[in-house]
Amino acid sequence: MRLSSISTPRRFRPLSLDALNFLLADVRGALGPYLNIFLVTQQHWSQSEVGVMTTIGGFLGLAVQTVHPARFH
Repeated sequence: MRLSSISTPRRFRPLSLDALNFLLADVRGALGPYLNIFLVTQQHWSQSEVGVMTTIGGFLGLAVQTVHPARFH
């Protein structure tokens, strides 16, 4: 095996994660109302159930973003 074929590990860049988070927030904000209407009209969920699930999803997203990645090394 040649040494030039072995790649060095890349460093983690938090800016790339911030960019991904920004784009995902845009997708969630744009698709959220359509998902809510779909669940109420097509899947026959009540508005309360949709609200609870949206709230739980928001809290889980917040919890995942606040966990520091260094704790898992």
